[in-house]
Amino acid sequence: MKIFTKAAAAGGLALKSVYFSIRDAVANRGLRDPNKDVTINFGDVRGGTPGVNAALQLSVVWSCVRLIAETIATLPLITYERKVVNGREIRVVAREHPLYYLLHDSPNADMTAVEFWEAVVSQICLWGNAYCLKSYGAAGRIVALDLLNPALMTVRRSQDGAVSYLYADPRGQKEFTEGEIWHIKGFGTDGLVGISPITAGWRSMCGATA
Repeated sequence: MKIFTKAAAAGGLALKSVYFSIRDAVANRGLRDPNKDVTINFGDVRGGTPGVNAALQLSVVWSCVRLIAETIATLPLITYERKVVNGREIRVVAREHPLYYLLHDSPNADMTAVEFWEAVVSQICLWGNAYCLKSYGAAGRIVALDLLNPALMTVRRSQDGAVSYLYADPRGQKEFTEGEIWHIKGFGTDGLVGISPITAGWRSMCGATA
């Protein structure tokens, strides 16, 4: 059974203002380049990457990220399945599929779907990547998607082509496989990680904060 998802804007859907703090969703000690372990302030123009918290202090960054995240988060994400009826392939809403509830209603015990997707989109807007840890039940099905802090994640590709994810938080470091992490990439050039818009535009932001 082939499952795919589609974000469908409902006709006449009013945008809902959700006061789930983007600052909480992206709280961190600074933006880390996936390829470097260097974090600097906006005032240092010699090179490196700016901090997300500093970027969010710019009203234009805050407004853009919030508008994009809240708008996309309020669009219904529907899971469909393909079925063949009378020799014709059709799409039907897969309400009985376990992913339907996770993506449409509540991905984990702490977040609604709107809160989850708002945080995912805000992370992509700021870091260029969002990472979700998959939790599996006894039947081998995904039962939860827990959002991870992209500032604490390092993505590696081994010589045999396998991708691994090293996550370092205050509790220690843990390495995850591709099967354990749902990696949602923004625009990128290497196919491994997305490029942070904050990193790409940090020189302009330096000028804005000068």
